Amino acid sequence: MHIPDGYISPATALAFYGAVLPFWWTAAQRLKRILTGQLVPALALFSAFTFAIMMFNVPVPGGVPTMSRPGPRPRGATAAASGGRSSGPRGTSAGSPQPGE
Repeated sequence: MHIPDGYISPATALAFYGAVLPFWWTAAQRLKRILTGQLVPALALFSAFTFAIMMFNVPVPGGVPTMSRPGPRPRGATAAASGGRSSGPRGTSAGSPQPGE
């Protein structure tokens, strides 16, 4: 997740940078010791492969219902998202008889 600009005060940001600095230093020292020989080219190759695979759109059976997609949504998607308690017209539960039917 990304934090919008100006959301964290400069004092808070500096405090957290100071708190994380020892962990960054320890990680950098470990990387200097571990990244030798054939490990760096292998990591680069695997990273490129992973990036290339992410460029393909893999279809998902049934699709993925989202709220940002325009148009009608399947009834099951709405009921599943609300735990089976989707409401119909006038606040009644979906599928229950309406007054006057």
